[in-house]
Amino acid sequence: MNCWKSINMTKEYGLHRLYFISFLTGLLSFIVLYVPVSMIHGVHPVKEIGMIGFCVAMLCLPIIHAMMHILPLFLIKKRINPKKYTFKNLGSVTTYGEHNSTTLI
Repeated sequence: MNCWKSINMTKEYGLHRLYFISFLTGLLSFIVLYVPVSMIHGVHPVKEIGMIGFCVAMLCLPIIHAMMHILPLFLIKKRINPKKYTFKNLGSVTTYGEHNSTTLI
């Protein structure tokens, strides 16, 4: 087991096909699960209390997410580059391939 193969799904299938398959999977899951779940839980009135708290939580989510990436580095006392963790880079995901690293948005 010395040979590892990394799979690049975007290169193999294409970005548009992956988005389409993801959309179809989500739609099929909704169609299949909506009726049984609605039969089990019935109809309940929706109360929109806590909307301000939800909006604040959504605004804090990228910052908390970045902090969760930084936390392990602090725990092992490894030096970090603060320029990498700017507000501009919070929405990007860094993936590492075999020989290079690319940033996907």
